[in-house]
Amino acid sequence: MTQIEQSNFDLKEEIRAYWSARSEDFDESPSHRIETVMGFRNGSPFYDKPQG
Repeated sequence: MTQIEQSNFDLKEEIRAYWSARSEDFDESPSHRIETVMGFRNGSPFYDKPQG
């Protein structure tokens, strides 16, 4: 492997490790609880929010 290929591989592995760790608690993020507050209406929780 050349130095550039090794560098890219290291970056790729670093990104993979970051997102693997991040995914463990990703669904616990407060922004993922919108449906709890707004509920489901017509099956579209994001676009069917109250108007006005």
